[in-house]
Amino acid sequence: MRNIKNRKTATIILVMFSAFILLTTPVLAVDPLLTFGFTDLDGGFDAGISKFTADASAWSLFGPYDTAGNVTRILPTGGWADFDAGFSDGPYADFNLWMDLLNITATAADANGEFTITDYDGDTITGDITGEWSRIGGISFFTGSLSDVRFLETGGGNTFDGVAGSGFSTADLSANGIDPFDGAMGLLRTGSWFDSAEDVTHSNTMAQGVIVPEPATVLLLILAGGVRLSRWRRRRLKK
Repeated sequence: MRNIKNRKTATIILVMFSAFILLTTPVLAVDPLLTFGFTDLDGGFDAGISKFTADASAWSLFGPYDTAGNVTRILPTGGWADFDAGFSDGPYADFNLWMDLLNITATAADANGEFTITDYDGDTITGDITGEWSRIGGISFFTGSLSDVRFLETGGGNTFDGVAGSGFSTADLSANGIDPFDGAMGLLRTGSWFDSAEDVTHSNTMAQGVIVPEPATVLLLILAGGVRLSRWRRRRLKK
């Protein structure tokens, strides 16, 4: 019964968080290239240097949480990479984020930093973050924009890989000459606010993001998808 109540509470928080992101994040003018989301990140705040961090955690490594997540490819073809609970206990897969906080008041703070998502064989999605934290009740929200988002292929295979074979192609995203992408990110965090003189550790944090291509890149991706679809149709007709 307790687990059911916890799941219901988590669902309500996720719905509220998603609604908050939709209402406060700048509207993106193009369809998303991919989306990502991670729950139960281990958040921390170093008061001495005004830096916030959020990293994947695993109980098997004596972490306070068991982080889980998903990266979903939408344009031009679908696919997903699943990150099961505790995924960061492996050699590569990880989620890391840091932000420098400025102009901290009782209810708001400016922030800029970087994020990195690492898949199961070492490929990464990285980007810059700029936005603002807000304090509503006992929960802190961040909404902001992503820029200079890049896909780095290091593991071979031109795929971004999740657990148990899940993944999607990144051949058209990590190729030479592809411009970096833009996007938006939202964070939800429990725990004390950033105006305390004391450090904060193990603050449960949730992240959601969307990555979009530049307009010129959108056309290239759609054309590439059309070529693949045409080839698939020709193969089907020959059978």
